[in-house]
Amino acid sequence: MVHLSYGDVTADHYIREIGSDLAIHGWDVGQSEMCNLMISEDLAQAVYDFYEPRTKELADSRMFGPATITAPDDSVQVRLLGLCGRKAHIFV
Repeated sequence: MVHLSYGDVTADHYIREIGSDLAIHGWDVGQSEMCNLMISEDLAQAVYDFYEPRTKELADSRMFGPATITAPDDSVQVRLLGLCGRKAHIFV
């Protein structure tokens, strides 16, 4: 178990949380440098699968902007970034 400010979680959960955060903010840093960072499909899917069930929790936390609209046929990276409040359509 890992003791965090919002409660206790399993080490597996915490590793996924930190890894997900690094993937999203890595993309953010790339955008700030006008670099089109491509997240591997496997990693994007894993992060999407981690965040998607927590959509309301993430929105309520205000750590992310409101989810942006994506299409079902968009890449998993675009859908992930949309879920996290990023507008990635023009970059991917």
